[in-house]
Amino acid sequence: MKPVFILTAWAALTVTMTASMTAAGDGPVCALEVRVTELQHDEGQVFVSLFDSEQGFPGGGADAARVTLSATPNGGEASVIFTGLPCGAYAVAAHHDEDGDGKMKAVYGTIPLEGVGISNDAKGIMGPPKFKDARFELTPDSAPLLIIMRY
Repeated sequence: MKPVFILTAWAALTVTMTASMTAAGDGPVCALEVRVTELQHDEGQVFVSLFDSEQGFPGGGADAARVTLSATPNGGEASVIFTGLPCGAYAVAAHHDEDGDGKMKAVYGTIPLEGVGISNDAKGIMGPPKFKDARFELTPDSAPLLIIMRY
């Protein structure tokens, strides 16, 4: 019986290790939990966009992002989990769509009228934050990412 158990355990470990590799075999696959805090209220939706380059960051929205997920606020917080990601460099931009219209309200198209949050709590000077300031390294053992919503 022992050889069968060892073989079964080895096969399960091999399947688990294989499942943690990308389809192209480029390396491990990561997951990222993003927790958005300090929401002023629980109305609307929170959109969380994950970027893997500076292209379109942070204002390009869902079209420029690698992936965008949404969550319903609850108790002044919202969270999403991105799965199946290649480990590497990313930045996150979150938007509290308070009225639920799917758009960011802004003055002159650039100054947000709804809550926004950026990874590393990055802030821009005379414009939006830069990707390099919001950038973080995602690894298989990364802790959840905390985003503070700013209004």
